[in-house]
Formats: sequence, structure tokens, C-alpha cells
Amino acid sequence: MKLLTCMRLLLHHPANRGREAMSLSGADGANLHVISGTDDSSLRSARSGDDGGRLVGASLALALLRTIREAAYVMDCDGRVTFINAAGLTRLGNLNHPQRVYGSFLWDLWLDAPADDLRRAVGEAAEGEATLLEAVDCPGSGTCSVAVSPVEDATGRVMKILVLVRED
Repeated sequence: MKLLTCMRLLLHHPANRGREAMSLSGADGANLHVISGTDDSSLRSARSGDDGGRLVGASLALALLRTIREAAYVMDCDGRVTFINAAGLTRLGNLNHPQRVYGSFLWDLWLDAPADDLRRAVGEAAEGEATLLEAVDCPGSGTCSVAVSPVEDATGRVMKILVLVRED
């Protein structure tokens, strides 16, 4: 998973369409501003170029996902969880047991979420389409928005699916 791919899917998610930048809140309350053009061709060319010594790629993308306040889940294209951040573990009630969720389907772990809607959104993401589920029941917090997005490799092939959950 490449950082620019993650930025692209965040910036091009239906909820963010047309935005030049997106701000994510870190666990420490600080905001991280991701700034990029919204033109896919400029992102593709930036992705393939030299990073000039900056930290880019999967390690930076995972560091970002680890520190945001939003619950983040990375899944295989069939919906099995392969990565979960601390906020995601907390949302599922498995704060100290990530090994209990890896390899499981998100809709089997998140009992309050509409399983059919999650399955459909994951299927659409596996086909390359981003989906936003709004007003999903979230335990202890009312409702939340769930962004389900494809994560593509450099050739455009969907390799993973990213789910970000933001409280309303």
C-alpha cells in the first residue's frame, strides 16, 4: 500500500470529492494536513517518481493509520481484516487483542453495523468503487460515517480495502 494511493483514496472518496486537502486528527489531537491535487494523472506521476529522501510508501501510510483518531481497518478484497488501529480495536471492544480480529470479517466483528451494507460496500471497493455509509449505529457514540475505499497498487489493481469510521 503506497502513501499516495492512501491519499488519493481519501481525497477522492465521495465525501471529499473535489477537495484539495484533507485534515486528519492524530491521537495527540494534532491535525495532519494531506495536500494534493485531485488530478489522478498528477498523483500517478508523483507516485512513480523519486521521493527525494522523504518518507513515503507503506511504512508512512501505516504510521498515519496508526495515529489517526478515526477507526481504521485494512482488509483483503474478500473483507478479512489484516490491519486495525487502536481506535478500531476500541470500537470493537478488543483493545488489547488485535490477534482476535485479524483474519475475521469486519461485519462479523462489528455487531451493530449493518452487515449487508458492509458486505456490499466491500464488494464495490474490491471492484474499484469507493462507498460512504452514513448514519451507521456505533456503540456508545450514536452514529458514524463509514468510508470504504479500494487501495490500488501502482498499476491500478485493487490490492486491499481501507475502511475509515468517523463519529458523526
